[in-house]
Amino acid sequence: MQHLLSYARSTFWTIGIIEILFGLLIAVDIRPNPSVRPRWTAILIVSSLILVALGVLSCLAARALHHRIRFSRPIVVVTSIFSLPIFPFGTVAGVVGLYWYCSAKVRELEPSADVS
Repeated sequence: MQHLLSYARSTFWTIGIIEILFGLLIAVDIRPNPSVRPRWTAILIVSSLILVALGVLSCLAARALHHRIRFSRPIVVVTSIFSLPIFPFGTVAGVVGLYWYCSAKVRELEPSADVS
């Protein structure tokens, strides 16, 4: 089970970093264009902010799986639900994260990392 938790952590990190970079790429690429309606520019800005927020949440979930920080259970369950549609890697990580959320035995399986 420790291997699956490690896999879920690394997948959450990867998904988070890709979402952050892609959201920043969208935000940087937005240029004022008179032929584009302002509504579409606003949609692009909001979608880039949502992508960055989901990426940060995914990175926090990866950290929460290992360090058991405050609010780690809700962070992991929300990230697991959002990563379920990313087939096949995100689906496996999402299922492992949901199993970690539901099972106290699995949460105690891996010792908490000491924060120095």
